[in-house]
Amino acid sequence: MPYYDNEDEEGVERWKLQLRHTDEPRGRPSGLLTYDDREYLFGQKDLEEDVEAQSRQRLRDRIRNGLLDFELLLGCLDEQEIQTIFSDMTPPPAPNQSKEIEVYNGSAFTIGFLYHAISTQTAVDFEDVVEEGIEQASSYREHTDSRGNELTAEATVNIDVDWNVWEIDYEGAREKLKQGEPLSDSEIAGLVRHADLTDEEWEALRSIPDE
Repeated sequence: MPYYDNEDEEGVERWKLQLRHTDEPRGRPSGLLTYDDREYLFGQKDLEEDVEAQSRQRLRDRIRNGLLDFELLLGCLDEQEIQTIFSDMTPPPAPNQSKEIEVYNGSAFTIGFLYHAISTQTAVDFEDVVEEGIEQASSYREHTDSRGNELTAEATVNIDVDWNVWEIDYEGAREKLKQGEPLSDSEIAGLVRHADLTDEEWEALRSIPDE
């Protein structure tokens, strides 16, 4: 996950994740998040403590209600509209910044957010939520076989996740940085997060071109 530096109006450097589809808060139309929400998450809004608390509450409410809106989308959005939204999505997506990548990544990040939130912050099994979602899809949207018979889903989901320990050779990465050799995204992120870098090393990191 590459990082980049950004200086605010007071010249304070703030290091951030280089996101795949949101370079700037106003770089694309608003969606679940407003422009103000994005600016706050980007660290571009300095708010008073009481105002910040209100802003965070509005953000939580908007996300929660955004999740609830998917029932309306599942039940009422026309099939033609759904087809239009996902028509560019291909398995696997083409390796470029095309609509295929946007829809594919957006879907993956949505599942990723739900997986993280549910598995780490609740006592609910993520598999149960996925099963419920599949079964709800069959009750809200018509599914038929080749003979026109209506189908109802009974889902059983098993998800196996193998977690790998993320180990970075910091000294090796620093030496590669010094020699001007290419660094992986993990090496860049590890250096930014954990290494005690010199001014020259920070400058070398800033000079790494975005891919």
